[in-house]
Amino acid sequence: MHAQGASSASAASAGPRRITAEGAFTIEVCIDSLESAKKFVTIDLPAVCAAEGHAHRLEICANLAVGGGTTPSMGLVRAVKRELPTMPIMVRLLSLIGADALGTNANMQIMIRPRIGDFLYSVDEIAVMREDIRAFKEIGVDGVVLGVLDADGDVDTVQLRALVNEALPLEVTFHRAFDVSRNALKSLDQIRSVPGVTRVLTSGQGKTVSDSIPMLQAILQNARAKGGPIIVAGSGINAKTISDFLWAIGMYHLHELHLSGGAWVEGEMSFRRSHMGMGANGANEWKVWKTNSEEVGYVGDISIEMWDRIIDILEDQGIDW
Repeated sequence: MHAQGASSASAASAGPRRITAEGAFTIEVCIDSLESAKKFVTIDLPAVCAAEGHAHRLEICANLAVGGGTTPSMGLVRAVKRELPTMPIMVRLLSLIGADALGTNANMQIMIRPRIGDFLYSVDEIAVMREDIRAFKEIGVDGVVLGVLDADGDVDTVQLRALVNEALPLEVTFHRAFDVSRNALKSLDQIRSVPGVTRVLTSGQGKTVSDSIPMLQAILQNARAKGGPIIVAGSGINAKTISDFLWAIGMYHLHELHLSGGAWVEGEMSFRRSHMGMGANGANEWKVWKTNSEEVGYVGDISIEMWDRIIDILEDQGIDW
C-alpha cells in the first residue's frame, strides 16, 4: 500500500498544527540547546514557545550530533525548566526516550550518558550515572532513560536493576543500547524482568527504522502479546520517510515516534583558524547543530494524516486499536 498525498510539501502548504495528546502518534524530539527547546509548542505550554513545531516530549542531551549525545549540563536543564515551567522533565540516562504522553502535559527527558562509545560500563561509570540520577531527581525531573549491556551483548539486568531502583519512583526508558544487543526478543524478555522499565527506544536493530521493518514488526508484536514495554520507534524518521514507514508499521500498534529533526548549520564566526579542530571534524568543524522545527512540524502533520487513515482501515477491518 502506498500513501497518496502524505508528503512534506502537502504538510507545508497546510502549515504546522498542534498535535493533541489523543488521536495521533506521540512525537518525541531530542534537542541539545535552549534555543532548540524553545521552538516547540506542546500541550499546555505557555506562549513563550514559538509556534513552529510539534512535540509531545523533548529529550535533552549534550553533543547530540557527535557520538549519539552525552549528559547535558545542569545549567541547560535548569534553563529549560525556567523557560518552560509547565513541562515535566524526563532525565535521560544514555541515549533516548520518554514519559507518558497521554497525560495533560508534554514531557522532557535528559540523557545521562557518561561517555560516547559502547554500553558496557565500569563500576566507576555506574557510580557516576547513579549520582546523575540523584542530582536530576533533586531538581524535580519526571523520569530517566538509560541502557546497559554486558560484554556478551545481553542486557545487564543486575546493573539495570540497580539504576532503576535508584530512579524509582520516576519513569524509566531503555534507550538504543537495545539496538546493539545480541538478540532483540531476548533483550525484551530481560528488560521485562526488571520492574519499572516502561519503554524501549529502538530502530529495530538496523541503521534506520526503514531498514528494519520486519524486526520492528516482530518487536511490536512481542511487546503487545506480553504486556509491554511500550515501543518507541526512532532513527531515520523525517518528512521524507515518515509516510512510507507508517504505512509499513502502523498496523502493528506503534504509538510513539522519536526524531532529532536537526542539522548542522553554519556558525557565525568570521575568523576561523585553519588546520585546527575541536572534535566535530571535517566540514562540520565550524558548524553548530540545531533543531529544524519545520522538519518536526512536517513529521507531525504527516503523522496526523497517517494516524487517521490507519485508524479508518483498522475500524473497517473490525480491529481494535
